[in-house]
Amino acid sequence: MDIQFNLRGYLEDFQVAREQLSNDRVVERIWKKDYTLWSNSHDEITNRLGWLDVPQRMKSHVKRIRDFVDEIKSEGFKNVLLLGMGGSSLAPEVFSKMFTSETLKLKVLDSTHPAMVAKYAQEFNPEETLYLVSTKSGGTVETLSLMKYFYNFSIKKLGKIKAGKHFVAITDPGSKLENLAAELNFHETFLNDPNIGGRFSALSYFGLLPAALIGVDLNLLLERVEEKYGFSKNHKGESSEICGAEIGAALGALYKKGKDKLSFIAQGKLNAFSYWAEQLIAESTGKSKKGILPVLDENQQIINSYSRDRIAVVLRYSDVRTDPQIIELLEKRDVPIIEMVFEDEYDIAPAFFVWEFATAVAGYFLKIHPFNQPNVEATKAAAREMLEEYKLSQKLSEIDYCYEDENLKAVIDEKSKSNSLSFIIREFFGNRWEKVNPYVAIQFYVPYDSLIEEKVLEARTVLARRFGLVSTFGYGPRFLHSTGQLHKGDGRNGFCVQVVYVGDTDLPIPNEAGSDESDISFGVLLDAESLGDRVALMDAERKVLRIEVKKNLYGVLNEIIDVLHSIQF
Repeated sequence: MDIQFNLRGYLEDFQVAREQLSNDRVVERIWKKDYTLWSNSHDEITNRLGWLDVPQRMKSHVKRIRDFVDEIKSEGFKNVLLLGMGGSSLAPEVFSKMFTSETLKLKVLDSTHPAMVAKYAQEFNPEETLYLVSTKSGGTVETLSLMKYFYNFSIKKLGKIKAGKHFVAITDPGSKLENLAAELNFHETFLNDPNIGGRFSALSYFGLLPAALIGVDLNLLLERVEEKYGFSKNHKGESSEICGAEIGAALGALYKKGKDKLSFIAQGKLNAFSYWAEQLIAESTGKSKKGILPVLDENQQIINSYSRDRIAVVLRYSDVRTDPQIIELLEKRDVPIIEMVFEDEYDIAPAFFVWEFATAVAGYFLKIHPFNQPNVEATKAAAREMLEEYKLSQKLSEIDYCYEDENLKAVIDEKSKSNSLSFIIREFFGNRWEKVNPYVAIQFYVPYDSLIEEKVLEARTVLARRFGLVSTFGYGPRFLHSTGQLHKGDGRNGFCVQVVYVGDTDLPIPNEAGSDESDISFGVLLDAESLGDRVALMDAERKVLRIEVKKNLYGVLNEIIDVLHSIQF
């Protein structure tokens, strides 16, 4: 893997940052796990740096993983369904998209939308499926809800004695999931190093076990990191470029120049890596009223509308050039470029490490703590409160909607009153220029759907071309474990658009695995999390437009796009 910089008019700023790296011995101090680089306190730092040497340490676990994979294949399993969120699901998703499996089929379910749960229940026959339950804390509500549902689903097909043998856990020692796995007689439990944060766990059990299940050569994967970064040589950090530190320095230097949007332009299957990097960067830097916003999946029209707050990260294979039109557009817009050139799929391993190190270095330059996520708990707490209220009253919190018709409800805040969707959208975006480097976070609590993504891209193109607005897109509740921290923790320059569509399908969440009793459904959980995030966003002084779709989701999206085309400011 090769890394190339084309920083255009910012080379002097980059050189200053490189000198600061050297003078402050940043790389050496990171290897020594010196928490004072980021904070006066060691809290959530000294116990979050296990990712630094995990590629070397995991080599001793490869045999156990390979023996387990051989056992699973010999027992006749054909499918692996990973149940997880955020850092537990994104690296496995990268491996599943980049590597072709000739044996086991791996899918990741990181949605609690009832339609998605029903889809995977129908698609995967429990008799041939291994359920991989993956959560660092062991208490992630979405993951445990999915585990309880599919455990009960398996019991009905296989019986209680056999069901547990179709489940495997990856979690930290002493977690709730570790205890549940023992109680429910899981096939096996893999206990990860607790000193690794979720979004830094790609090269630990959380990433490597799913990778091995689809045939990735773990020795080659780990050797690719070791040969590049010389772990066996007791690395002292004399050379900053070999570990991604220079990317972090570039991000820090460019951030000081107002470039806080990091656009990933990826070639083919490499786009999967962008989603992993999105969580790493957003959740690590989006706090203390600062943040670097990753932006994914943009078309040429949007690229041609880039403003001066952009940095481009180009991901490509060595044997395929980046589209010359894209490069021409970036040069025309005077966008600094960081290019990563992959020799083959196995370069994904050093790419994981490079960006983990780069993010730690960027945190040093931004003067923030890159290993915590202080605003994530706000959404969880609000959602928990709503769910407890629901269990007592069978109702979620009421909202005073300012617009309603047969297809949708919409509200900006409880004080707004209007009978026009056009008016509401105009009011929502009306004061956008009061923000510095504004962006729109489009948050869809809907089933994953390529047609919906096409409609969203059309809306994003209108926002860019007509109004000069940067936009991002995420499925809920998945994005809550990815970019959700940044939306609440950055410099308050984001506008959030929630679109919530539960639909007619709903499924109960068992109170306990093996029990038919249920107090809430997946639809209620989805709604509570979206409402909880709305509360957390508004408490953080973000402007939120919430649209609840009752039916005809595609029709509503077309209506919104038509409004964006027509309104004048």
